[in-house]
Formats: sequence, structure tokens, C-alpha cells
Amino acid sequence: MSLVLEPIRFEQLALVMEIELAAHKSPWSLNNFSNSFSVKHEFIGAFANGTLVGYYVSQYVLDEASLLNICVQPTQQGKGYGRELLADCVARAIAHDISQMFLEVRSSNHAAIGLYHSFDFNEIGVRKGYYPNDSKNAPREDAIMMAAYLG
Repeated sequence: MSLVLEPIRFEQLALVMEIELAAHKSPWSLNNFSNSFSVKHEFIGAFANGTLVGYYVSQYVLDEASLLNICVQPTQQGKGYGRELLADCVARAIAHDISQMFLEVRSSNHAAIGLYHSFDFNEIGVRKGYYPNDSKNAPREDAIMMAAYLG
């Protein structure tokens, strides 16, 4: 797997939005991503043979980080790209002297939960009805809150 991880550039947002819309039931808006170009954020893309296949956005506040969004193009899932993205996210946080990282994940996203557990994230709580669903008539989905100590 030849994967290059590097910061997303503003002109790549259309590619990010294509992946976001294909992968998420409740996708971020273009404005959410535009706000991710700040000093306190890492907005990193994963490029396989020059093609964007995934990305993450994390935010730093003092000595804590939050993984706000991590996503792999649905046709590229299962190839280890999500693991590479998460490993990069954690490594960059450690390089910034971050001691703890937090995230939220859909309770039905068992693959992501397993990935997070493999990086020593632990479940610390539940946000009831946090995520909207596909249908307006469907109940909202819970978010599992997770945290990992990095150093």
C-alpha cells in the first residue's frame, strides 16, 4: 500500500466533499471543512497513487485533541487506509505534546469502534440521539464517546 499523508489544500475541498457525501449519513457541510483550515486543526488527506482516498480533521485545545472527522472513500474501505489515517492523527497529536484524544462514533459503526479500540481508545460515555439518520422518521442514533491517553 503506497499511501501519502499530507495536509489538504483549500482547492481540494470538492474532492473531500465527494467522499464525505458518499460515506456519511449526516455529512459535514463545505463550511465545516472550510473552518478546518485553522492553526488549531490538522486537516490531513490520504492519497493513494495521487488520488484522495480519505482524510481526517482533528482539533487541538491546550493539551487535548479531538478527532472531529475521519473518513475513507467507501470503495476504498477495507484496505487499511483508515488505520493509517488514525495512526497519523495520533502521531501528530503526540508530536504536539497532546496527552489525551477524544472522539465520537456512531453506535452502529462497529468497524470504526474496533479500530479505535485497537488504538487503546476506551468508551467513556454515550450521547443519546446525537446523530441524525437517513430518514426523518427514523430515530436518531447514539454516539459513543471515546478517549485515549497518548502520553
